[in-house]
Amino acid sequence: MRKIFLLLILIPVIGYSQTKFARYQKKILSENLIENKDDNKFVKITLNNAANAVIYNGTAAEISKRNIFNLTEKGQKAYIEAVSSKTKDLQEFLKGAPAILEPSPSTEISVDFKQIEFSKKLEILVNNDGASHGRISKLVLWITLEDNTLVEFSGFGQLSTKYFTVEYGTVSSNKTTGFTLNAGINIAGTGSTSTTGTSTVDGTASTNVNGGTSSNTSNVGGTYSYSHSTAESLALSNNVMISKGSLNRKEISLMQNGIPNKDLNDNINLELIFKTVNNSSFPILKFKGLFKDNLYVTDASKILISKIYITIPNDFSSDVKGNLSYTFVYRDIKCGENTAGEFDDKINVYELKDRTLTKQQVTIVEKNELLPKLYTICTDPDNPSSSPKLYLNYHGQHTLLLFTDLASAAEFISYLQSSGYDKVKGFQVEYASYTEGDVSYQNYDSSMSGKLRPIIDMSFKRSGW
Repeated sequence: MRKIFLLLILIPVIGYSQTKFARYQKKILSENLIENKDDNKFVKITLNNAANAVIYNGTAAEISKRNIFNLTEKGQKAYIEAVSSKTKDLQEFLKGAPAILEPSPSTEISVDFKQIEFSKKLEILVNNDGASHGRISKLVLWITLEDNTLVEFSGFGQLSTKYFTVEYGTVSSNKTTGFTLNAGINIAGTGSTSTTGTSTVDGTASTNVNGGTSSNTSNVGGTYSYSHSTAESLALSNNVMISKGSLNRKEISLMQNGIPNKDLNDNINLELIFKTVNNSSFPILKFKGLFKDNLYVTDASKILISKIYITIPNDFSSDVKGNLSYTFVYRDIKCGENTAGEFDDKINVYELKDRTLTKQQVTIVEKNELLPKLYTICTDPDNPSSSPKLYLNYHGQHTLLLFTDLASAAEFISYLQSSGYDKVKGFQVEYASYTEGDVSYQNYDSSMSGKLRPIIDMSFKRSGW
């Protein structure tokens, strides 16, 4: 009974072990809610909007054409039977089984071309204005459009959620917290005695052992030792969700969660995708097959001209404005800041929940950022802004030659210069002049080819396209 009682006393000593290194703090001294704008002396956030928006071209999905290997089992069987029915020769069979079962892509040009989706890189500057020993432990921010009749948000250019692992060492602690108990009773114990005799017979030695004793002595004793040792090692490694974003047409939000020893005062670089709402569509001409093997094509039937419709944003009357706002949780250390870990910190927590306290107006897109990058061909490089532009009399319509990239405009100029033609696929090339608001069209001739230049020009909007 005495042994059982002693074990019950010492069991809590065996099980006592405290993992202090996993703590985020030793004690929270106070929790404070920031309810006044002037009381926010901890976190300041501003928006740096330096880079202009650029046309966003989403990555197109890779088209996988069907072949004999990705047909179903029934499809493969039917195909092989159909080919083998025509020949029994192996070489002929292989020739009749093409790797690709689908025809070549169509040479037609798409009838729709849009320049209404843009990407914008924003740099959000997060500053810790509190004491040097405090850190931002949680941050949520919003960018909200004041008016989404000009542009609306459509996505993030990067992954909306990013993860990283922070490694900040290994700490260990040694403790001695156990025991060993020895207790026993020896009553009427037995032992032995021995007598040994030695004789030599033919050189062989033998030993005889005999005898016995008995004892009537008894003893009761109990001892224990305190000797159990454990080692604790905690690797301070943590996976952290550093940013998680969401959006709708009018607002984006971004959340950051902190971890021990990681302040959230690093700048946030965000690529935002948006599209314009107030747009216009008009026809332009696309040319294909003007050259083959670096030589201009003389057979007009080989040249393809397609009328497509391009959609671009209308001019903005003003900049696109929005509001930046944020909330946060701030961890301010009052005691224990001199150690690497946070397990011994005594802290005050400051939290701002009302984002209207941090609301500030920002410029998201300037009015001239989204001017379409379209090229025209001028006939007077010395006066490009007032120079007559090239047109094509396409099926009786005077169509301004507009190109969505510089290479296409340069190729068309090279075709006119190298061929000496004044027509393309039988359609007359023209140039237009404006006098007091009136427009007149004259036929282009090859003597003008040396002065042709591609330029970015918005005058086509004044001419009604």
